Amino acid sequence: MDTVETLKSKFRIGDCIDMYAANAAIALAISEELKPLSESSVNAIWQSVLVPEDFQYVVDQGGKTIFGVSIIFHRFAEFADALAEDLGLDHGEDSIVGEWISDSMPKTRAIFSALLDVTMEYLSEMSAMFKKEGGTSPGEVLIQSLVAGESYEQTATRVHNQAHGLREVKPKD
Repeated sequence: MDTVETLKSKFRIGDCIDMYAANAAIALAISEELKPLSESSVNAIWQSVLVPEDFQYVVDQGGKTIFGVSIIFHRFAEFADALAEDLGLDHGEDSIVGEWISDSMPKTRAIFSALLDVTMEYLSEMSAMFKKEGGTSPGEVLIQSLVAGESYEQTATRVHNQAHGLREVKPKD
C-alpha cells in the first residue's frame, strides 16, 4: 500500500493535481476494499461536480488533463459526498470530508488524505507567498474584514495601502 507521502508525489504536479490518476487509484482501492467500482464511474462523478468557472484552472500538460489545486479546494467535499452517494453510503449532511470511509478501507483513506494534504500544503504555500509579496496573508485580510465589518476587497485595499504606502497621483497633461 502506498503511503500518503508517496500518493501526494504521484498526484501533485506543480500547482495542479492529476485527478484522473487519483480517480484511478480511488476506483482500484474501493474495488479492493468495498465493492466493484470502475474508473470511468469515478471520473464521471468528478466531472459532475465541476462548474463552468472551474475550467479556467484545467491545464493540458502534454495530453494529460490536470486540475488546479484551487478546484480541488472548492469541489472535493462535493465530490466525496457524490462518490459516497453513488456507493450507497451515508455521508451525512454536515459530516467531515470522507467520514464515510471506514477503518476497513485504509487504501481509500490514504488517497483522500493525500489529496487533502496536497490542498492544505498548497494553501499554506500561497498564503506565505501573498504575505511575503503583500505584507499580509489572505486569511489575515479575511479576519480583519470580518472584525471591521468591511468587504474583503475593501480591507485588502486598505491593508495593501498600509503596507506599501500611498502613491503620488500625477495630473494628466
